[in-house]
Amino acid sequence: MTSLVLLLGATLARASAPVALDVDLARDLGDGLFSSGDAAGALQWYRVARWLEPTADELPGVQIRIALALEANGALTEAIGWYQRIDDGDVDFARLREGICISRNGAPSRGDVVLRELATAVPEDAPQVDLIRGTLWVEAGELDKAASAFAAVPTSHQDGATAAGLAASAGTLPHLKSPGVALGLSVLPGLGQMYSGDWGAGVRNLGLGGALAGGGMMLMNWGHTEDAAWASGMGGALLTTFGVGWSVSAVGAWKRAEKAAAKVRQEHADDVRRRIDELLPALPIDAEAALLTGS
Repeated sequence: MTSLVLLLGATLARASAPVALDVDLARDLGDGLFSSGDAAGALQWYRVARWLEPTADELPGVQIRIALALEANGALTEAIGWYQRIDDGDVDFARLREGICISRNGAPSRGDVVLRELATAVPEDAPQVDLIRGTLWVEAGELDKAASAFAAVPTSHQDGATAAGLAASAGTLPHLKSPGVALGLSVLPGLGQMYSGDWGAGVRNLGLGGALAGGGMMLMNWGHTEDAAWASGMGGALLTTFGVGWSVSAVGAWKRAEKAAAKVRQEHADDVRRRIDELLPALPIDAEAALLTGS
């Protein structure tokens, strides 16, 4: 606040005529900073505007600006609270931003509920809301849900063909490694790792497993044939080691396959997200000063 006072003092001192600081001026100063990319500076001026006249007619416009600037600064929880206060004027816009913030704040299912309610309440905005819903599900890594949201956009809409393409892309996953298959192949130590893509570990485990199992069986057989207790004991120890190693190898193959599948799924989601940016550059999903037009 001190820096704002100093800046204001310098501005007023250079003015050729007296300048009265009011809600409109503070709001416009904030808009200028927001448009130049300084959302943090804009937020300070919007707070000044609210402080000057907390019950002014301009308050709804100031509220939406505070919320949007908070969102742009990554303060999603606080932004949600501000959006929820707005119940007239910008209410539909506020519900849209609220749903986006909730989704990006770690609760995509709750955010989707808010957005679907908005689409139902304002049918003319439903196609755009469904595009945003699909994008948020992509960001959350829920590609099946993203495909369903994109598919809800009517083909008659101007972005209908694009939405259909995005639905197909999101719903068509590349081949994923199966943890179950990796576990099944691990009946022979090392094969599960090879299937999961870790050939070095697979070859090592196959060799070690063969050596431990083969050596253990040989020593056990020798101990039984020659009545050599020491050989039977050593053979049993080797087989026990083999059993423990086999278990570790099988679990490792399962986890490796899970990790490989998750990586492919995330790479695919990132690719779909990039396509959305390319095909729908005007989709109002990120908090930007341009969204304040008319507020």
